[in-house]
Amino acid sequence: MESGGTTDVVKTINYGGGHLVLILEEFKVESTGDAYMQICRSYEGLCGDAKNESLLKFGNPTFLLCILGPYLMVCGAVKRENVHVEPLTPFLPMFPGFGTEGRLMQLTHCLRALKEGTDKLREFWYLASCCDVASGLT
Repeated sequence: MESGGTTDVVKTINYGGGHLVLILEEFKVESTGDAYMQICRSYEGLCGDAKNESLLKFGNPTFLLCILGPYLMVCGAVKRENVHVEPLTPFLPMFPGFGTEGRLMQLTHCLRALKEGTDKLREFWYLASCCDVASGLT
C-alpha cells in the first residue's frame, strides 16, 4: 500500500456465515497517490477473496468512500465478470469556511444519501438471504 493511506472496512453485516462489506473507505492524509485507484484495487482484492456463491450471484454491491485530505468522494462498486466502480459524487470539500453554504448542503445531502443507500443495501441483503434460505443456498 502507498504511504500516507489506509483502507478500512467501515460497515459490514453478517450474511451466509460470513461478513458482507457495505462501505469500504480509503483515507489519504496527503495529496500523493490516487485514493480512487487505491480503493478500486482494494475492492477488487476484497471480491477476489469472496467464496460465497451469493456474493458472486448478486455482484457484491458496495459503497466506496475516497477521502483525500479534506475531500470526500462516494463511489458505487459491483463485481460481475469484472469489477465496475463509478463515482457517484465529485470530490466534495469537508472543511468549513471554504466556499458557500451550497457546498455544505451538497456534503449534507451526500452523507444523507449514503446513509439511505446503506440502509437499502442492508435491506437488499436481508431479502437475498431469505431467498437463499428458501432455495437452499445458505
